Amino acid sequence: NIGRCATASNNGLKNVATATGNKVTVSQNLVDEGPTAGVKLVAVGFQFGSGEVEIVNSGSEFPYLNRASGSKDFTQLGLLPGEFVFIGGDSAATQFATAANNGFARVRSVTATRITFDKTSALMVTDAGATKTIQIFKGRVLKNEIGTDIVRRSYRLERRLGVSDPAQPTLEQAEYVRGAVPNEFSFNYSAADKLTCDLSFIGLSAEAIDEAVTGTLLSKVGGVVLVAAPEASAFNTSSDISRVSLRPVSATSAFTTPLFTYSEEISVTINNNNSPNNAIGVLGAFEITAGTFEVGGDITAYFGNVAAVQAVQNNADISLDIIQVKDNSGIALDVPLIALGGGRLNVEQDQPIKIPLESNAATAAKIASTLNHTLMIVFYDYLPNLAG
Repeated sequence: NIGRCATASNNGLKNVATATGNKVTVSQNLVDEGPTAGVKLVAVGFQFGSGEVEIVNSGSEFPYLNRASGSKDFTQLGLLPGEFVFIGGDSAATQFATAANNGFARVRSVTATRITFDKTSALMVTDAGATKTIQIFKGRVLKNEIGTDIVRRSYRLERRLGVSDPAQPTLEQAEYVRGAVPNEFSFNYSAADKLTCDLSFIGLSAEAIDEAVTGTLLSKVGGVVLVAAPEASAFNTSSDISRVSLRPVSATSAFTTPLFTYSEEISVTINNNNSPNNAIGVLGAFEITAGTFEVGGDITAYFGNVAAVQAVQNNADISLDIIQVKDNSGIALDVPLIALGGGRLNVEQDQPIKIPLESNAATAAKIASTLNHTLMIVFYDYLPNLAG
């Protein structure tokens, strides 16, 4: 996918024909254009050859995308177990004829000739694919890791505090928090609203600057050029949510019956349980210690049947995923294994029955050794219109 070119026809989804160290040739026509700031070239998926892949679902195992012909090695696609992909493009030639075989699906495992799926959008059926040139879309993956694969980043945060001297309105004050490490994050979904997120940090120390006093420009404090948060369109919880799924975990079925059809509120929270290390003679903290990575949340769903209540009582293994799509891009959250709490029905006269649920996540290694994470987020730089 190419984005932000000055010439509109140069943007969008393109098929790579060849690629060398400094040149990418695409199958579509492009228009000559000089360098433009902000142009981005991102690999967003793969298009298989005519009749190269098929869907197989015997009913006794998870469905899978099978290499029916050709020699493409599926391990070269860079897919990870637990990652959601989207199957099918916008043209009939790039999607399976059976609608149930298109849509979001979670990758369970990958071999050279087979991609096995679970948590599919519908009950997949065997489909030979005929002469289709099937497209599959993937994103950038973020998940909690273990051991040396854990990466910690710290930031310098700026908090603008206004002006101290009204006679000098262009000279501002600000506080700078150094060594700030992300600690808590939450996704908040409410009916008929915008998706909101809350993020908190724990920092090592802070410094206050007043341009009118020090003459130091806020934009160049400590020799660091501060970066403004990028502008982006908001996700609307009424029209931009492609999928909300709270389903029992199955060892053989990729499409289990959901515990509810509609929900009023959902929150997914992440906590690193960081704590500052304070010491005598040190202003602030000298280091931050990371604790146990935790994922939890709350759900208020509309009651349909007693399955959700029984799932709480039986301490059943449950999985949650939420996918939002807007303007041909999207975000998928997958919590592969959670235990539900709460579940006491809220019954009021003349009101719909609601069921409040609490969720606590754990690594899904007990389900599959390759699902040894608690949360995976996939950021899609491009998705077809079909995904929305």
